[in-house]
Formats: sequence, C-alpha cells, structure tokens
Amino acid sequence: MTTLISPRRAVALSRAESTLFLRNPTLMVMALFMPPSMALIMYGIYDSQTGIEPRLAAGFASEIFVLAALMFVQFYSVLSAITARRDEGVLKRLRTGEATDAEILSAVAVPGALITIVSTLVVSVVLSGLAGGTPTDVLRLVLAVGFGLALSTAFAFVTSIYTRSVESAQVTSLPVMAMAMLSQSGIREMMPERLRELVDYTPFAVISDFSLSSWTTEPVGMGVVQGVLILLVWTLALGYWAYSCMRWDSHR
Repeated sequence: MTTLISPRRAVALSRAESTLFLRNPTLMVMALFMPPSMALIMYGIYDSQTGIEPRLAAGFASEIFVLAALMFVQFYSVLSAITARRDEGVLKRLRTGEATDAEILSAVAVPGALITIVSTLVVSVVLSGLAGGTPTDVLRLVLAVGFGLALSTAFAFVTSIYTRSVESAQVTSLPVMAMAMLSQSGIREMMPERLRELVDYTPFAVISDFSLSSWTTEPVGMGVVQGVLILLVWTLALGYWAYSCMRWDSHR
C-alpha cells in the first residue's frame, strides 16, 4: 500500500468527496442536526435536575455530542462512502492512476471530519453560553475529538472490509455504534464493577471521559497520559488492521 501524499491530489480528491457528501441529504441531516440536537436535549435534561451544576450539565451534553458526532457523522459516513466507492469500482480505478492509497482513503475521511470539528466549536460556544463558562480543560476536549476522528475513521475502514454493500452497512456498523453508546459515563455507572473496568479501557470510554471532564472541575476517569496511551494503542492497532486487510474490489 503506497502511503506518500501529494497535497495537490489530496485536496482535489477531498474536494470531490466533500461535494458528494453535500449532495447526500441523509448524511447532511445526520451531520448537521442530530449530534447538536442530542447535546441540547441532554443539557436540558440535566440542567432541569436539582443539584446539578450548569458546567456538569454541559459536560454530559458535550459527552453525548462527541460520541454522536463520531458515530453518525464520521464513522457511518466514511463506512458508507468507502463501501459505495468500492462497489462502484471507483477505488479500483483511482488506484490505477496517480493517486496513492493514502490520498484515496484520507479524502473519504475529510468531509465528516471538517463538519465534526466545526460542529464541536459551535456546540462548545452554545454550551458555554448556557452554562455561563467555557470548558475548564480544553486539552481534553481536543484530545477527545482528535483521537475520536482517527479512531472512528479506522473503525470505518476495518468495518468496510466485512461490509458487502451500502445496505448491509446498517448491520455491520451496529457493533461499533453499540460499543460507543455503552461507553457513556452514565451507562457505565450502572454496569457490574468487573464489566465496567473492562469497558473503561475501550477507546470510546476514554473519549467519553475526556469530553465530560473537559467541562468539570474534577477529573473523570483516568489521567491524560494513561488515556492517551490507550487511545494511541487502539489507533495503531486498528490502523494496521485496515492497512493489511483493506479490500479495494467488490465482494461480487
């Protein structure tokens, strides 16, 4: 697999993928409205409870927003896009030209990543206004979104290996989405202790803790260094899996 990237070709491919993304109304609705709506609903639920500080409510809202954005914007859009391009023969044709494998794959990840980053900024500003203060630890939020984009993209590439069609992506995506949703701090608190300790070491649990603790005065979950190491190990493992097993031709 060739990995060198030409900025000119990478930009051209990214622009083409972004155009296709913008022309898909389903992806656009999911990307622009679902994660922010879930964040605002979550903030309203927690803010209405007595004894919950506005910053903590913003933390829970940020947590659900980041997980939803990574799943519905980045993971699913990359999975469906790479599967569609493969089945249409686009990936195979691109590989016969000048474009490298790294340029082809990274271009698919660009639209969702850009929307996620912009949405994170907008939602953070809104939550800051509602909670009456900005995040207390911006670094944790940056790490959550940065590693989250890399991990959800890698998960999408790995899942696409075992996805025969765009329609079947609705099924093959479920394990990753279930893992992300079960990683929410509120759900983990209801798990048996041994199961919770195991889930704490999954990547989305670390991302969830980083997102929540970026708004609170008290740290949540493990420390930054330990969390980054866990995320780095997961990213490298999934990246190698996708690198060595990537499928470029249709299952048919």
